[in-house]
Amino acid sequence: MFRGRLQDISQDGCFLMTRAYMHMELDAEVNLRFTFNGVECRIIAVVRNVRPESGVGLEFLFDDAHAEASFGALIRT
Repeated sequence: MFRGRLQDISQDGCFLMTRAYMHMELDAEVNLRFTFNGVECRIIAVVRNVRPESGVGLEFLFDDAHAEASFGALIRT
C-alpha cells in the first residue's frame, strides 16, 4: 500500500505519481482506492508503465458496462 497523486485521469486509466519505491511488473493487477470529486472510487487496474521514483501508468478494468459508464459520468463532471 502506498500513497500518491492521480494525474491525467481518463475513462481508460491514469498515471499515479508517487515517490514510493515500487517493484511492480507490467500487467500486474492492482486495487486502487481514491476520492474523485468527493466520491470514493475502488477500481481494479493493470500496470502498463513503470517509471521508477516517478510513478506508474495504470489501465482501469471494469466488472461491467454500468460501472464503467458511472465512472465515465463522474470524471466528466
